[in-house]
Amino acid sequence: MQKAKNYMVRRAEICAILSAQRQTLSRLLAKRFPVEREESKTFAAYFAQISDFDALVDLIDHLLIAPTLTAFEEALKPLLPKDEAQE
Repeated sequence: MQKAKNYMVRRAEICAILSAQRQTLSRLLAKRFPVEREESKTFAAYFAQISDFDALVDLIDHLLIAPTLTAFEEALKPLLPKDEAQE
């Protein structure tokens, strides 16, 4: 029983950490490249599909150095499912 509880707590912690990284991406995106509300929601949905912490950290780095929104999108595409990346 304790193992299951520990697992659930750890999983909740991981989810919170990933959520914080996704929120950071959304906030930085809005500051670096102001986008329309609908496009912002699309990016948030893309970020939600990424569950690898290191990939999210790398994406933040790409966002900070990308000269254009298009350059950032190119860094984002390989992290998305195939059908999303083709859009």
